[in-house]
Amino acid sequence: MACLDTSFVIDVLAADNDAQEVMEALDDQPGRHGIAPVTAVELWIGAAMGSAREYRRTADVIETLLWFDLDRATARRAGELQAELLAEGSPLGFTDCLIAATAIEHNQELVTADADFERVDSLRIRTY
Repeated sequence: MACLDTSFVIDVLAADNDAQEVMEALDDQPGRHGIAPVTAVELWIGAAMGSAREYRRTADVIETLLWFDLDRATARRAGELQAELLAEGSPLGFTDCLIAATAIEHNQELVTADADFERVDSLRIRTY
């Protein structure tokens, strides 16, 4: 089981070979993969701006995934994470902080194409 970042889901939907290989490896693991609520929002934005086919494909993928809650602990972790990164002079975007905090709080590896997440020491990531 893993927390899937927006970039990864987009690449899977686009049939990117590297993303497809990672997804196949993840599917061999027990449990369902999940997303942060903010990831779903980002995916719905793209779907709403695309074709009807893209919209349906995005909806189908989102429906198969678990949703990792954005609870108080996750919100606190995201705020603390952003404050720490700001103090270091290397902040992440607001949505990326929420995604990272969600993966950390739910003890999940984050699967992403975005190397910016590597700045988060407490985050386990898988890039491709």
